[in-house]
Amino acid sequence: MLKTMGLHSQFAQLRYMRRLIVSSLGWASQFQNIDWQKNLDFPSFGRGCTTDFLAVRMAYDFGVFVYFNENPALGSSQRFKIKAWRDALETPTNITMQESLLIQCLYVCQLSLEIAYQQKLNSKLSHQLETTSTLHQPKPKAQLVFCIDVRSETIRRQIEGEDPALQTVGFAGFFGLPFDYRKFVENSPSHRLPVLLAPAYHLDEQMDEQTIFHSEINLNMTLAFMNVSAYFGKLRKMAPSSFLYVEILGVLYFQKLLAQSLPLIYGKFREFSMPHPFTSNGIGPNLKDLKSLEGTLIEPSTKMERAEAILHHMGLTGPFGNLIFLIGHGSATTNNAFGNSLDCGACGGHSGAEVHETITDEIFIFDPDQIPNHLRSEIKTISKTFKIASKKTRSERQSSRSTFVDGNVKRRSTNWSETRPEWGLAGNACFIVAPRMRTSKINLEGRSFLHDYDWRRDKDRNYRTLELIMTAPMVVTNWINMQYYASTTVPSVFGSGSKILHNLVNESGVVEGNGGDLKIGLPIQSVYDGENFVHQPLRLSVLIEAPQEEIEKILKNHEIVRELVEHEWIHLLQISPENLKLKQRQIGGVYREL
Repeated sequence: MLKTMGLHSQFAQLRYMRRLIVSSLGWASQFQNIDWQKNLDFPSFGRGCTTDFLAVRMAYDFGVFVYFNENPALGSSQRFKIKAWRDALETPTNITMQESLLIQCLYVCQLSLEIAYQQKLNSKLSHQLETTSTLHQPKPKAQLVFCIDVRSETIRRQIEGEDPALQTVGFAGFFGLPFDYRKFVENSPSHRLPVLLAPAYHLDEQMDEQTIFHSEINLNMTLAFMNVSAYFGKLRKMAPSSFLYVEILGVLYFQKLLAQSLPLIYGKFREFSMPHPFTSNGIGPNLKDLKSLEGTLIEPSTKMERAEAILHHMGLTGPFGNLIFLIGHGSATTNNAFGNSLDCGACGGHSGAEVHETITDEIFIFDPDQIPNHLRSEIKTISKTFKIASKKTRSERQSSRSTFVDGNVKRRSTNWSETRPEWGLAGNACFIVAPRMRTSKINLEGRSFLHDYDWRRDKDRNYRTLELIMTAPMVVTNWINMQYYASTTVPSVFGSGSKILHNLVNESGVVEGNGGDLKIGLPIQSVYDGENFVHQPLRLSVLIEAPQEEIEKILKNHEIVRELVEHEWIHLLQISPENLKLKQRQIGGVYREL
């Protein structure tokens, strides 16, 4: 097809195909995502979907080309346009001096914003770094392991301020367990892990003994109801549903509509309670039957080895508190096609463990009835601290991004017409990989991903933890940063338009209005409050406290990470182990004190 259309040079062919891909960026991204996921499980799969999509687009162009080229009656004007199109593809584009100067000026402005933020961050860190040369910490009352999400920074700071005996730790929210999870009524499992990784374990959902004992009839009725719900859920996603589903079955959603609307009324008069998505209703993971992907049970010895490795990577090597909380995060919203973007990226858009619900900033403890009696009073005291910290966090987060403040936060998660349930990760600007003591008393304004890491404890393991951090969380935080950056700077291309005009397209995404390309990125409501942008588009500044030679070794061994740094998608800064000064990495591996 390329040769018949007269595109003989590799330059013209690549240019043409790239333009075709970009002209349908949303669908191309979706097919690329399918290829990505399949390659995680089957590395030899190749690029089938994306290549097929490109071939279909080329076939349309080829048909038009042949039609105009082989019909002389259409006149020479069309053939002239085709020749001009072909010549334009063959001719390299040269930007003018004026355009070059404009690009350089824009880059200088961008860099100035980023340097200004880094200097502000440096001034905050300097005093703290000077006073924390020792990492000795007394035995904590309890240890709270939060996800590295920027929203965790605020509530961690508030908890520590209320009770310094509570030690908080930052770690990726899947907590080192990459597993597939199959729900009760699902035929195939979903990933609960960062998209960079492939699952290592498999868990099935089950009903607990009390629920099963309740009655065989109720169990069968429950299963039947769940299967019917799942069937209609799948029917809703099928192609014919666009013509029949709403007209025939829309009335069945009246009850659901009421159920979503009534909480807006009575929610004003009740305390915060655990949102429905986080309640188990007697259904949960079958933890006894943790399996490999091949279906074999994981032996206790293997579990112990995995647990030891996880504790080491978390930095939980002692002294231990009486209690350790693993606190994931999630956002309970309704009628929100972008709900997963508010959940945990480390869990593949899900939530888990104890939950930090990020709209109300409440922390909910799962299965409190399983807590031993002698620890109940301690749990009660810690829960009170959570309540106070949640209230302060709500107040801070409500006013940190926008001047428009909702006095009743409770209704935002249940309001099916709410386009801005929360600001998510808007404002993200840096990723700090260091002991918590380096940042514990600093207000980082909910803009920093925080990952606990002590290079001294990693030294004897050949800096394996540092390698994991730089090749997984650092890459994912860059993706998140770029998602917000692109959705703010070029929303017409890399954003997804307005939520008010969205129509769902199966499980693939949304279109704006009644057609067009699949939209990518974030809706305008996620980065704009109606008057001002709430996200400042800065490239991510990554601060790592570790020996310089170890950082460079990891960059050398991992091409993807090296490209992020060398091509300036991120700024890499070192917190020097010798004097705790900030040093910025320049291209070529030279470090300059900030």
